[in-house]
Amino acid sequence: MKLFIILVQIIKPADVRPFPKTGAWTTNRKSGLGKSRICTSSPERGRVEELEKSRKLKLKKLALERNLQ
Repeated sequence: MKLFIILVQIIKPADVRPFPKTGAWTTNRKSGLGKSRICTSSPERGRVEELEKSRKLKLKKLALERNLQ
């Protein structure tokens, strides 16, 4: 009489469970739209130009920091 050894592998629910789903994509919108302006007066025009320059410098700094990392 021959004995047959049968290997039984137990399958757990964790082995069959699918990969977890990711969350919804989020947008990184940090600021709203700009205010519409009529830039005819020089003080207002100068202020707007300064704001644009400072924003561009800030963006350049962030880009340089990201490139260094």
